[in-house]
Amino acid sequence: MEPFLKLWVVHLIRQMDTPGVSLKVYWKNYYILNAMDNIKMEWEEIAVSGMKDVWHKIWPSNETYGRNFDNLDMVIKEIIEKA
Repeated sequence: MEPFLKLWVVHLIRQMDTPGVSLKVYWKNYYILNAMDNIKMEWEEIAVSGMKDVWHKIWPSNETYGRNFDNLDMVIKEIIEKA
């Protein structure tokens, strides 16, 4: 969440530099689309290796940890069968 907050603060500061834009005006014009754009930019910064490490910590018994998923359809089918 910290990177998202940083991105939001940068966006806020840029908008506040615009003459006549107060914090109240900023919030009035900050839409869900703005938040989604910020999340998208942060999501693109996440490395695949980071995601693998997080999932391994959450689900250490997962037998697919570290596998290369060349056939994503097959992986999805396996997950559905195990669920």
